[in-house]
Amino acid sequence: MLTADNNLIKKWNNFFGYNCIENFSGNTYDDLFNSYLYYNNKNLAYDFLTKICFVEKNSSSIYNITYYNNENIINEEINQRAKRKFYNLISNFEIIITKNFPLNDDSLDKNKIALRHEIIKNILTSNETHFFSNDLPFSIQDNRVFLTKIFYDLLFENEERLNILKFGSFLLNKFEIGLTIDDIKLKPKISVSHYGRWYWSGTEKIQNDIKSRQKIYKKFIKYGKILTVDLASGEPTILCDLSNSILLKKLLKYRIALKKVNVDLSKSLKSLINIFIHSSSDYKAIASQFKSHDKLYLQIEQELGISIEDLLGSLQDEFLCYNNSIIDMHKKNLSVKEMNRRIVIPHSYILTDEELIKEHRKYLQGHTHDRILSLAQKIYSLTGLLPIFTVHDSISYFINNYDSEDITNKINEIFKNEKYPITIEIIESA
Repeated sequence: MLTADNNLIKKWNNFFGYNCIENFSGNTYDDLFNSYLYYNNKNLAYDFLTKICFVEKNSSSIYNITYYNNENIINEEINQRAKRKFYNLISNFEIIITKNFPLNDDSLDKNKIALRHEIIKNILTSNETHFFSNDLPFSIQDNRVFLTKIFYDLLFENEERLNILKFGSFLLNKFEIGLTIDDIKLKPKISVSHYGRWYWSGTEKIQNDIKSRQKIYKKFIKYGKILTVDLASGEPTILCDLSNSILLKKLLKYRIALKKVNVDLSKSLKSLINIFIHSSSDYKAIASQFKSHDKLYLQIEQELGISIEDLLGSLQDEFLCYNNSIIDMHKKNLSVKEMNRRIVIPHSYILTDEELIKEHRKYLQGHTHDRILSLAQKIYSLTGLLPIFTVHDSISYFINNYDSEDITNKINEIFKNEKYPITIEIIESA
């Protein structure tokens, strides 16, 4: 059980302008932060709109619908069997936000915006709170936030981010509504982690089990082909863009080229890059750790003409400016706006610089999956094709034999305009 010490409470008070002296406890720092936010914000007044409803499905198959009727915030319960009543009610709103269940938007007017709570929360906070902006210091248990004018304006202030919210919600709904192929039913319950990964449960475990993916592929290729799209070095490439690291860019380019002539050495270099990116140790300790378990380090040094220690030292020097800016933003703003994400680490004030950078780097997972969603959206807009699933840095599609060449050509045209390495593979029956 964690408790918020006086130093952390003082830092939060300084940021929000509160004068809180309460003691809070919980299992995680998100729990502490939620208790702090709720205590200080629960009685504050906001301007509410009638344009949005928030719908949560509880364990007893009851929809809890929250909305504003120009006078009061209304909480209404509807049994999931009363579908007509349910859709009649939510059709009155411009934006419908759902939590814990997929909404079949085929029953809605096409002008309605259907969003998933899981996606909103992940993009706007990357944690388990409703602290969506400095003007919206809401806890996870306070759903009033979704009815505020501030939240409505926030949604529409960034078109690119709104498109990610809309398409991510659309795809999450489609995945959870499910599909069946022969005796395999893909109808997962998907949890979106803090760091942006989508984890499947209740169905084939496609996220971490290549055998499960191959099992699904075998079912599909009886009727057509599988097309997979992979981001080569997804996380390191994004970090390279964020940090403007010239050396990392050269290493990634070399690793991809090396893969064609020496797969083992390419894997070793990939391992070295990943250890460096996600370790909180200094470069000398990382070099020592790598050399102790990878026998190919001498070959890497020979190929690159530099020792592992000097290579990582040069990388660390290049990352210094970027790291300092990230630390500064977390400490001053309690959040970092990076690409289309807003990353909040509530306890950033009490982390060492090394710990904070290590924690922040974990959100590269989210940036990578956001890039996958962006590609999926472009493919959908051009071809009408939806993936059968995504796996962190890859997408898998089923395509019919008769139009596979046309679709593949269209997808290749999309990728010509992207500024990062992508690989395509076609899987078909022998």
